[in-house]
Amino acid sequence: VRLADWRLDFASAEKLTALEVKGYQGLGAALRDMKKLEDLQVDFGGCDTLEDVSPLGRSLAELKNMRQLVLDFSDCVRFADISALGQGLAELSGLRQLGLRFRRCV
Repeated sequence: VRLADWRLDFASAEKLTALEVKGYQGLGAALRDMKKLEDLQVDFGGCDTLEDVSPLGRSLAELKNMRQLVLDFSDCVRFADISALGQGLAELSGLRQLGLRFRRCV
């Protein structure tokens, strides 16, 4: 079975601070292993404690088959640095549709 389309909804997950937890690889590692993924939609909207999205950025760089990507970070007000996200996106040469939402982020 080949998973090509994945949607995750973490909207308003009040305790979410990072995408990797010490001793657990988390979402970043899970995505890295999904090399055939073509369509990904992740909603982090309202996760006002989320600080670190670098594992997601590093994982995106590995998803060479990605065609559509939507990431919603609306109301994620604690981001300090999202450069890893940009670096990961830069590696997605086959990407055809991109949606990024940073509404009400500081």
